[in-house]
Amino acid sequence: ADDSQESPPLSPPMGIREEPWRGRSAPSAPEGRNVPPVVEFTAWDSPENPPHYYSTSHAQRYSSDWLRNLWSWPGSRTLYRIRFHLFVNIVWALVVWGMFNYIPAFATASKSFSTLPHSLTAGALSLLLVFRTNSAYERFWESRKLWGALVNLTRECARFGHTVLTGLDR
Repeated sequence: ADDSQESPPLSPPMGIREEPWRGRSAPSAPEGRNVPPVVEFTAWDSPENPPHYYSTSHAQRYSSDWLRNLWSWPGSRTLYRIRFHLFVNIVWALVVWGMFNYIPAFATASKSFSTLPHSLTAGALSLLLVFRTNSAYERFWESRKLWGALVNLTRECARFGHTVLTGLDR
């Protein structure tokens, strides 16, 4: 091999600076080796330099087109899962409504019923709902803290690797 010929200088790809050392002396490289420049992170996802990965698009959560949302409910998976219970509750409500409106003895007897059991049950259910909501929020917040710690640790590892590694290993 002929070592007397010089290799042509490498032209940096888009987003990479020519002079990465900003006034400091560049580290010495072995003879004949070029030190790769530092990357400009702001130019990575520009239209001229698209990302090398493709992610899925975000699902549309809420739409201002309420008519389209209204027509989408028959295909709902949740509605499909609760269809039997929903049907039984509707039938039971229609039976009670029919008895109240078409059987006078039932309407008269139902006026003497006390509302106290419903009030006590509503209070107990509201406390149960509050406790369940609080415990769910605590679990969410704990997971949020753990995810934040994981993100911070990952960033620390990346910074450490960027600091320790030099040359082509970076």
